[in-house]
Amino acid sequence: MKIYNTEQTRAWDAYTIAHEPIRSVDLMNRAAHAFTQSFADIYRDTNRPVYVVAGTGNNGGDGLAVARNLHYKFYTVKVLLCELGGKHSPDFDAQMKTLPPRDSVQVHTISKSASGRPFHPTL
Repeated sequence: MKIYNTEQTRAWDAYTIAHEPIRSVDLMNRAAHAFTQSFADIYRDTNRPVYVVAGTGNNGGDGLAVARNLHYKFYTVKVLLCELGGKHSPDFDAQMKTLPPRDSVQVHTISKSASGRPFHPTL
């Protein structure tokens, strides 16, 4: 498997969006679907919980799309959302809206406490 760095990934995304009639959020869904298929082929035990750690940028949006897809494949999914910067990408927000209800895919937020230190939720 080839792993691309950030610049290469952005270049491939930009190329695909420019040469195919596809929105970035739909490209994100396509990538999440491909990852989910590969994951399910390798990790077949749907009784073990899957933890997805996600920020609030586009990579976090990818994570949310994967969490949603795994849920639909009957995995128990918990999202650890790192809400430290306060900014969300539009694609992240779009993916957050498509998550199944909170009791289906649990989202635990890690944020800064009043002291400025990260607050870690109890899982």
